[in-house]
Amino acid sequence: MGKFKKKLVRVISVLSAACLTFGFAIGSLEDAKERVKAEESFISKTNGKIKTNQENFYDDSVVYKLPDTVSNNDEISVIVEMNVESVMDRYNASSAKMTVSEFANGSTGKAIAAKVKRERKAMLRQLDNLGIDYQLGEQYDTIFGGFEITVKAKDFKKINDLYAGQATLMVGEVYEPAQTVVIDNDVEVYDTGIFDSSKSIYQGDGVVVAVLDTGLDYTHTAFSAQNFTTSDERFTLKSVSDKVSQTVASDFSAGLTGQDVYVSEKVPFAYDYADKDPDVLPINSDHGTHVAGIIAGKDDTITGVAPNAQLAIMKVFSDAQDGAKDSWILAALEDCVVLEVDVINMSLGSGCGFTREVDEENVNKIYDKIREAGISLITAAGNDYNATHGSEANGSNPLTTNPDSGVVGTPSTYAGSLSVASVDGVKTPYLKYGQDIIYFTEASTSDAKPKHFVDDVLKTVGEGVQSHD
Repeated sequence: MGKFKKKLVRVISVLSAACLTFGFAIGSLEDAKERVKAEESFISKTNGKIKTNQENFYDDSVVYKLPDTVSNNDEISVIVEMNVESVMDRYNASSAKMTVSEFANGSTGKAIAAKVKRERKAMLRQLDNLGIDYQLGEQYDTIFGGFEITVKAKDFKKINDLYAGQATLMVGEVYEPAQTVVIDNDVEVYDTGIFDSSKSIYQGDGVVVAVLDTGLDYTHTAFSAQNFTTSDERFTLKSVSDKVSQTVASDFSAGLTGQDVYVSEKVPFAYDYADKDPDVLPINSDHGTHVAGIIAGKDDTITGVAPNAQLAIMKVFSDAQDGAKDSWILAALEDCVVLEVDVINMSLGSGCGFTREVDEENVNKIYDKIREAGISLITAAGNDYNATHGSEANGSNPLTTNPDSGVVGTPSTYAGSLSVASVDGVKTPYLKYGQDIIYFTEASTSDAKPKHFVDDVLKTVGEGVQSHD
């Protein structure tokens, strides 16, 4: 029971003493002793926990509370997780001697998916009957059973009341693409800045990496089948064709075949989950191509970390809208499980993430299932630098009384993912006056170009000044 019990017993003892002082007016000494004994017995039976009626005021069906900044007419993405058994739920409860993908494509998995589909239709009819205007988005049955709808914020409470006890509502995030630049580094890297893994025995043979990003320029020589020389192709046109009908992508594109999503031996699967078509060629950003090149690219200019790996390109950033919606990402993740990829790379996220914050609990469970399926989920830690950056109170530094300045982003903070960050190997410039070392931060021009303080000083006073960094 620990300190909590001792504290309660102490409080009860004080109260008991007060009662005893007043005891002969309200009852006997024996009565007071019996009350103390009853209180101690209650503490023992409840393991030191005092029960109240506060739980009556909690609504477990609401995962997100819309912030005050959201106006009634704002459109929001609502992911509805139905209280139904998903394919993976049945798989985990079974003793099946097969992979999740094989189970999902088997008779039992298909039957569970069909049941989820029937329940989904029934819940959508409820929305129709209530007269709520919505746009149906992604639909899920493998890692969880549910669907996504886009609605006006004013209807969120109505939907929550409608689905009370039937489902959990989650408000989808919209993730920004990570920004990347080539930097000089003193570690073992190629001239391109990519880590030199040529001495490693692991070159990606027999491994499929799913890249959830802005798409891929599959015409680039780094992804040419001519430069792909492995003899261990895990995904083939046939294996992809056998599974494509069970993917979320096939729900978006009627009649989708393996030939539609198969680009080459190097890129055996490609689909745009944001714009709902098999063309992953990016229009607005080459970030996905950049990331895929680092992972598995190979030509005369660049060599990726795992050049013999295959790539499953899952475009989750739209060519027509800003950002990547949670619902699109979850659709791609679901297909990662169905297709049975080995690794998922997500260079995206939003700052200040939590591991098990109440608002993120249900999303966390979905990501947990990715790990349970045996897939390595690699996610960017983020680019948000320091939570105290720009603070006037303490010179952009955290307080000693509150040193936590981390801004690692979601979903990399989830238990189901591995958070990966880059480190700039940049030496800090400083001036030396006698024995004193004075560190400084370079200023920037009005168009954000960094100035070079020491160079400017040398131009003014001559070469007699020594610079250090």
